[in-house]
Amino acid sequence: MVIVHQPEALLSRAEDDHVHQRLVGQELELTRYSTTELADILEPRVRHGLHADVDRAYLESIADHVGGVA
Repeated sequence: MVIVHQPEALLSRAEDDHVHQRLVGQELELTRYSTTELADILEPRVRHGLHADVDRAYLESIADHVGGVA
């Protein structure tokens, strides 16, 4: 299994036809997370990993900055 954000870039670097054929197959397109969803993912990680309170608005700002890509 290969997971990439830009499959065209990966395929353009596959010099061997055999490798290229192995990389082309079924695709599963995943949608980007919303700002709220990413903040929801970050929140428990912050609680577990940091010894400080982090404001939800700050987490939403981070989530917005990454454009939905976890």
